[in-house]
Amino acid sequence: MKVGLGIIGLDNWYHALPLCPFPHEEIPDARMVAISDPVKSRVNAMQLPQKWGCQYYRDYNDLLKNPQIDAVIVDACTATHAEITIAAAEAGKHILVDKPFATSLDDADKMIKAAEKADVKLGTSYNFRYRAPYVRAKEIIDEGMIGKPCHGMFITTANLPEDWPGTGKPGWFADPSKAGGGGFADHAAHTTDVMRWLFKNDAKQVSAEMANLVYRDIGNEDYGVATIRLKNDAICIVESSWTNIPGSGFGETVSIHGEEGDLCVRSPYILVFGKTRPFRDRVCITYDEPFNYVLRETHTKLVKEFVSCIIEDKKPPISGEDGRASLEILLAAYKSAKSRRTINLAERTSKNV
Repeated sequence: MKVGLGIIGLDNWYHALPLCPFPHEEIPDARMVAISDPVKSRVNAMQLPQKWGCQYYRDYNDLLKNPQIDAVIVDACTATHAEITIAAAEAGKHILVDKPFATSLDDADKMIKAAEKADVKLGTSYNFRYRAPYVRAKEIIDEGMIGKPCHGMFITTANLPEDWPGTGKPGWFADPSKAGGGGFADHAAHTTDVMRWLFKNDAKQVSAEMANLVYRDIGNEDYGVATIRLKNDAICIVESSWTNIPGSGFGETVSIHGEEGDLCVRSPYILVFGKTRPFRDRVCITYDEPFNYVLRETHTKLVKEFVSCIIEDKKPPISGEDGRASLEILLAAYKSAKSRRTINLAERTSKNV
């Protein structure tokens, strides 16, 4: 079986464009059938139909009518995720949704319910789980090398995003009505998922601060930091920003401290210290991960596994519930920053932690 894929939207081009030629070259069980975006010039500029030999649709509803498409990857702006996902589910298509999952928990619940009703797969594009250092970090934690994790710090720093390569403008990313969040949500969507994944736990309390520290005239914040208490009483700090100067690139640091050791992921390496061999003395594990390679490689692995779940009729390992769980933390952080108080989260938990 070859799974026919369609991409809906190029708004989040950082995720959409790294997918370019992979279905034919690297995922033999999938083929790219069509792409939909209301701005045809964006598709033409990247020669996407020519590269893939696929069809173009201005309206995603027309794409959903194509019987050759089994699944769609939703990379349109966040505010449209719910309507697209529900329409795709009703059309009988499996769905992989970009981050953040939605702009409200009500929409997230409707998306999950629509997929369940239509009996289609619903996954979330948290490609950080496929980063080699994070995969190794999880193995080290799961093997008990640092003992029970008790606190952590997740920091990401980035440039102000561009709404399209070379424009120099954030466009929809800085529009609250389209993005649902700014410099905090953009990458904290990933890191709150990595946090839940590494700690195998959901959040119960969130306290946060948001600000425009560099870009004071954009609609969304360029900086945010949240203190998150998990249900097992571990405490994590999540910080995410767009305040890097243009051209300086993307930076990240993840530190996890356990009862018997600690580890620090700062690409391209992991530093590990534990009580047992081989980490009794601090060990440095190095990975060769250029950023463009990371975008391409991790998205390929993500989509490859999603395709496998369709063929084998399995639930995606990063599900719609995982998308909702991360979104709940993000929304609580914004609510906390606005109200200046700690937010207690609902009791609903993900089954995929």
